[in-house]
Amino acid sequence: MRYGSGWAVAGLVTVSLVAGAAWISTGEAQTRQDPGAAAAPPRPSITALVARPRGAVDWQAAVGGLRQSANVGESLAANLNREQVDKTAVPILLPRDPKLTAGARIYSFGDYYTITADTLGGGVSLSGTTTTVPAGKPLKVESGPEMLTVQRTVDGQLASFVRFGVLYTVEIRCDAAGDPRCVDDNYVLGLVGKTTAVVMGKAARQVAGDLERVRSGAMRYNTEATFEIISATSYRMTVNGVAQTITLPASTQITSTPANATLTYSAPYSELTSAQASIVVKRTGSTKQTILRTVGVTGKVIQDGS
Repeated sequence: MRYGSGWAVAGLVTVSLVAGAAWISTGEAQTRQDPGAAAAPPRPSITALVARPRGAVDWQAAVGGLRQSANVGESLAANLNREQVDKTAVPILLPRDPKLTAGARIYSFGDYYTITADTLGGGVSLSGTTTTVPAGKPLKVESGPEMLTVQRTVDGQLASFVRFGVLYTVEIRCDAAGDPRCVDDNYVLGLVGKTTAVVMGKAARQVAGDLERVRSGAMRYNTEATFEIISATSYRMTVNGVAQTITLPASTQITSTPANATLTYSAPYSELTSAQASIVVKRTGSTKQTILRTVGVTGKVIQDGS
């Protein structure tokens, strides 16, 4: 089937657009415009796209989604390349469909990932990124909190939406022009509705989860809680008077601004009483990094794309 090799995007620089109008890469565009649709506006250059400011991941919401997913997400991701999953610096969303994810493949570029899977007579592609740019007016806009948009492509349907501050896309492509899955948007919208299982890479999941555990622990136990970076590969968190030192996965480093930051959350309202801080988690020898920072009096933890 042509999707097995035709959708492989390793080594390409790929950027998703907010309106889901197109994916632009250094190779062939993965989504082609329907010739019958209105002409798309001129595409900006890759340089212009990279220069745009990145989005921010709401890690508090993402961790909540991970908890709601229980072990479903990890079960669905069992066949994905674990190294690629662990290097992904944004929450990964998977459809709750074991048959679809069983043969899925993931390609990660740190703050962008794409997952492809073959289906009978077609294929499905899913992606997530913090890099967003405005595009032309979408062909169809669905109301709702997730900024859901749907577009007819030359061989299928493409939906995009925002969750946890991340832009996600879900695409169905069909071999046959009359395939009912691609004739209208019912199938792709149903797939979007099932794409709720959250998966996180090891390093991002560990640090983001522990930061949120410290922040919520001050309120839960009505006692001060702290998160302290003690070396380039470890940190200490104290919740309900119990200190625990955590060592990061191999080849992963953690730094902060200010250096060796200590975040202190006071009881009973879990307010940040120490200075604001930015925490960087990255793999040794890689330019990709995850930046977690605290904002506001509550010290809410969000991620800046990199």
